[in-house]
Amino acid sequence: MGHASLPGAVLVREQVAATVSNLLDENAEYVAVLWVNGAMNSSETLALGPKESSNVSFEISPEEGSYEVRIDRLSGILSVSSQEGASFVWWLTIGIPLFAVLNASFFFVWRRRKRRRELGVAFD
Repeated sequence: MGHASLPGAVLVREQVAATVSNLLDENAEYVAVLWVNGAMNSSETLALGPKESSNVSFEISPEEGSYEVRIDRLSGILSVSSQEGASFVWWLTIGIPLFAVLNASFFFVWRRRKRRRELGVAFD
């Protein structure tokens, strides 16, 4: 009927979301079933129009570790962590602005020195 895509990693006590697409030229109903380690975990029925996509979310609270997850014929390994995602978000929140400020500072110092060289002014 369609196509589903899964995330590769989540944090403990987080939702798992998948995107389901109707590849047909007609309305279709899709039953999204989440399988975790070979056992049915939960399901949701979606009504999709022609060529329409929709998100489906499943509430799961697995312990840290790796799990085989499957929706329809799509399967993969889901890594659950309590720390990895938090440190990734921290680096994005702090690291990117810090990187931008440092680059801007180096650029202005470089530009100032270049201008002083062009004008023949001695460095401080």
